Amino acid sequence: METKDLLDYIDFTTICEDYNLKSGDLTWKQTSELQEIIKQYINQNK
Repeated sequence: METKDLLDYIDFTTICEDYNLKSGDLTWKQTSELQEIIKQYINQNK
């Protein structure tokens, strides 16, 4: 797997703007889980 941060593909700024969020923070656990989901997505679609 590339070293590129997989979360760079998600536009958190637009999500925050569209839903009027005060912040767009994720916990460390959520970040880890989301990255794992994206890795699985990539691997299953190769």
